[in-house]
Amino acid sequence: MSDPHALGHALRRDLDPRLGGRVRVDRAAGPFLNGEGAAEVQEKGSALRHGCWGHHVWGLLGVVALSACAAPKIEDPRTARAEAMSRVQSWDEATSLWNEIYIASGATDVEAGLESARAMLQADLFDGARARLVALSSLAPQRGEIFRLLGEAHEGLGDTGAARSNYGIAVTLDSKDATAFRQLGALECSAGAHDTGLDSLRTSLKLDPENPETRLVFGLCAAEAGALDEAAPILNKALKGPRATDGERLRAARALGPDKRVIPWLEPVVRRHPQNTEAQRRLGEGYALAGRLDSALDALTAAAQSDPGDALALASLARAYIMRGEPGQARAVIDHARALDLTAFEKSLFKEVEDALAASLGSEGGPTDAVPPGDS
Repeated sequence: MSDPHALGHALRRDLDPRLGGRVRVDRAAGPFLNGEGAAEVQEKGSALRHGCWGHHVWGLLGVVALSACAAPKIEDPRTARAEAMSRVQSWDEATSLWNEIYIASGATDVEAGLESARAMLQADLFDGARARLVALSSLAPQRGEIFRLLGEAHEGLGDTGAARSNYGIAVTLDSKDATAFRQLGALECSAGAHDTGLDSLRTSLKLDPENPETRLVFGLCAAEAGALDEAAPILNKALKGPRATDGERLRAARALGPDKRVIPWLEPVVRRHPQNTEAQRRLGEGYALAGRLDSALDALTAAAQSDPGDALALASLARAYIMRGEPGQARAVIDHARALDLTAFEKSLFKEVEDALAASLGSEGGPTDAVPPGDS
């Protein structure tokens, strides 16, 4: 009896002579006809492994289906290494590899060009990134991401005007680019345009409401604009969790100014860095405003001890002693400060402290002139 599959096999060979009779029967495909598995013919080493089926034939009683496949795109062998270097943030090597890939494409591979620009920005190679992105903007003028990155390059070079212009183009081309809206808003705020900056930042938050960086920038901008009650809860959210850096916590406290709401932001900072004078001072001021005078004196004493010449810390320490009802201690701090080489601003600051001490003594029935005037 002849082989019932012979006709199908012969037909496959006729249709695609490259197969050379190499036939693989896929029994795992399950019963298909008379208990036999479907026979799939595949050229050995074909483009299947590259994501392309090539010419393949399924045979069943001489019925043949053909599917065409375009030649696979050959990927540059350096791509995998370049991607790995980007993942591990080895930016110099990533820059070199992505540049090679981009140049090898005849400067037409937009994706490789973008990756090279990203790597250059991370490596602070702002001139190179700008030149690359200007070239890419001609290749893909509707790609908003190119203009966002170009804005970053200009910002790195200190050209904030060009940066704002490119961020504006980016959000026009891609109204869902939360990062571009944040960067635009941050520059507008730094230029003093708080209203338009906050509008851009609100859009960014709507697009990406959980982004801690956007929350931080929004909170800082709102605080600078004097909207402290709007800023504080946003900053609280931004600074929650272990990802918030000590620098960000201190920046937020600076923006809010003397305020009891900075306490949870700065307590972790002084635990890690007890010699940080500014953090101790601002934390002590927050404690004082919260009525926690013992904690305030501890923090402000630590600030003054870490830098005995810090006039701001000394002034806040003297005020805390006045609030605590310890005029003698306040006087000692003021006398120490008067022996320093104070600036005009610092002299005026201690004049206010002396006036506050005099007023407190006067209200207690003591001499109102107990504190001599400060130096003129």
